[in-house]
Amino acid sequence: MLNALWNPIVAGEISLPHRLAMAPMTRDRSTPEGTPTELNAEYYAQRASHALIITEGTQPNADGQGYLLTPGIHSDEHIAGWRKVTDAVHGVDGRIVVQLMHVGRMSHPDNTPHHRQPVAPSPVQPAGEMFAPSGPQETPVPRELSTEEVAATVDVTDTRINLNRADLSGLPPTLVSWGTYEVLAGEDEEFAARVKDAGIDTTTVVVPGGQHSYVYGAGRIPETDAAIAQIGAWVREKTKI
Repeated sequence: MLNALWNPIVAGEISLPHRLAMAPMTRDRSTPEGTPTELNAEYYAQRASHALIITEGTQPNADGQGYLLTPGIHSDEHIAGWRKVTDAVHGVDGRIVVQLMHVGRMSHPDNTPHHRQPVAPSPVQPAGEMFAPSGPQETPVPRELSTEEVAATVDVTDTRINLNRADLSGLPPTLVSWGTYEVLAGEDEEFAARVKDAGIDTTTVVVPGGQHSYVYGAGRIPETDAAIAQIGAWVREKTKI
């Protein structure tokens, strides 16, 4: 059944020779200003012959950065840097797509060129520390965005990027999973309800006490192991692998 992984597939406008993809991994190899470097291009080109490349999280604006040396895609310099990456990937007949990531409250001023206070929908301080140039630092309380600022950060009327406004009727079978300790767990639940109301074959996996990164508890937390097993069974059933 694993042979199905090697069958060609068309994803949007991209024709793929098989169904494998390299998941996003933060590499911290860009300049402090967020411009991808030759090292980024080399890294992605080295892996492009094996699978579709999904890039590391890439900030869509200056306030979207939270970690050291992550790439942006909101300036001419950034775009020129990414052009080097895509040229290198296409040069080995690879395919690459960008993962846009606004980190919200998961940020520290020392990790950004502008050194501003992080921003988020609510002034809720994350638990724990974040690595900064001077070492681990307490993650600060973010500044609460106004409604107008949220609209400026994400075009909430663009159905290509806002699933709460998009027509969901064409979705394939969909699994939505979240942890109950997630600050915005209610939005996950609302989205799952919208998908189901659109007539889509919908499965939800809710992890008691889990956060968005609950998979890190694999092998240690029974609720996490149960959720992972349920998700794996769902994938095998829907893909016939």
